[in-house]
Amino acid sequence: MTKNLLHLTKINHREWRAPELNSKFISISSVALRQIKTARIFLLKGLVLFSLVSGQAHVPFSARMNGGRIEYSNGRYEKAAEQFAFAVADNPKSAEARIWLGMALSHLQRNLEAAAQFDTASQLDSLYFNKMLKNEDCRYQALTSFSLASRELMISSDTNDWKVALNYTKQVLKIEPKSRQALTILAQLYLQLNQLADLRTRALELIRTDSTNPLGYTMLGLYFFNQSDWDSVRVYYLAAARQYQTQYQQIKEQLANVLAIKDTIKLNKITTSLIIARRDRNPKRLQTLIEDSLKAKPKLPVLTRIADDLYIIESELNTSYFRAGVASLQRTNQEKTKETQEFYLQQAKTEFEQALFYNPNDLDAKHNLAFIFYRQGGLAADQRAMELYEEIIKAAVVSLTDPRLPSDLQDSLYYLITKEVMADKYLQIPPELTVKVENEFYKKGVEITNLEWLYFPNLTANTFDKKGVFLAKLAPQALENLYLLYGSAQANVAMGLKQEKKIQEAQQQFESAIVSFDLVLALNPKNTDAIKSKGVCLSELGRKQEAYELLKRLENLQKEK
Repeated sequence: MTKNLLHLTKINHREWRAPELNSKFISISSVALRQIKTARIFLLKGLVLFSLVSGQAHVPFSARMNGGRIEYSNGRYEKAAEQFAFAVADNPKSAEARIWLGMALSHLQRNLEAAAQFDTASQLDSLYFNKMLKNEDCRYQALTSFSLASRELMISSDTNDWKVALNYTKQVLKIEPKSRQALTILAQLYLQLNQLADLRTRALELIRTDSTNPLGYTMLGLYFFNQSDWDSVRVYYLAAARQYQTQYQQIKEQLANVLAIKDTIKLNKITTSLIIARRDRNPKRLQTLIEDSLKAKPKLPVLTRIADDLYIIESELNTSYFRAGVASLQRTNQEKTKETQEFYLQQAKTEFEQALFYNPNDLDAKHNLAFIFYRQGGLAADQRAMELYEEIIKAAVVSLTDPRLPSDLQDSLYYLITKEVMADKYLQIPPELTVKVENEFYKKGVEITNLEWLYFPNLTANTFDKKGVFLAKLAPQALENLYLLYGSAQANVAMGLKQEKKIQEAQQQFESAIVSFDLVLALNPKNTDAIKSKGVCLSELGRKQEAYELLKRLENLQKEK
């Protein structure tokens, strides 16, 4: 069984301090964004047109502004936005009117329009705009709209939207130069726009200004990642990790002071419990932990902030070690001698283990660590690889008959399997059903997200059994590869057990491996690796005729090629 080196790369994602986006905004397309923009512009024009056509007396600019402020102060943001829109139509060069319009739109969560108004205001009169930012409400609304608009635009497929997002992110950094969220988004946008020189320049400026800021090292890591300079990638991500570890310890010391704790073991337990509660994204659970378990209700705000900081830094540590591990794997690919390959594999192993220390649920890190053990070989390493693949499957695959899913939801999913799609063996679930599945697990206290695929590899027109149907996070190619590696690890374990004369255990593992290979072949009947591996298992079990038939099948496939 060929052991080709694999690696997965993380999507550059960070937790945000800005208000969380509703899922409908996160999934919005670039076409929809442009439709929204057009609709809002039409609304503003329509308001002006209505005034002209109806023959109403012209309302002075100052009256529009005063009326808008009154509506705004009373929380009537729709009416305020209407008045400020008239004011902008009367005087398009008024930075004041645009700022107030931006504030009203921000309250209405119309972030794209709000950001556009703030941005135009800053260009019209930067001095006045900066003066207005001293107002706490204005500052907050500007930061929120710029941040959220950037996030909406950066997921578009239109490079023009990315350029606008970059501009908005730079606006955030003018207001808050050390914003972790904005710097992270800035780096991602530089990558998307292929502005690598700007990414490097900004990173070096950050390090010169503050050598303890881990984001400077992270941004340099990203820069060298795109240059395929793997040694430099590893150096800078590990440098970032050291700075994050320092911050982590500082926050733990702050936690100890707030709770007046001197016992290190107790402090570590509380730190872990706060991070777990925060990771679950359940504010009520975190509040209950602080108020009831820790008996610290008066300190709820400060402890909530500490939990946020601990969680964010843990996420950064996880990502830093993960990318350092990927760099070490890539260096392994470049080496020719077994000794140097083993050196870099050991580096990668240590780094992925560190990534998992900070996030035990990181499936990417588990996958890469499993493959390192698989590549190293030997019974102990193969067993560890098999265990890790089992953990990935448990986290990424759920049976349709799982008791945590109500029967009506099971039926709704099962009815998606029509005669027209049955031969495909899988389909992508409609988003609304994916959300329902996630909600059901959430109600049971389990966070399982992104179960977007429904698989029915053994279902035929003559069978109506849900037992072989399952949900998965992974797309077909990724699932096929996962089960191929899992089956290979099972087969290797079986071979090791056989060498140790543990015949019965070996036979059980060969049988389990065949089940994995059968799933691969159900998804892709032409997977030659699965055919060869299954043939070996059958032969080891003495099922020579079945193995011979697979060999003929393999020969026919090779002739087709």
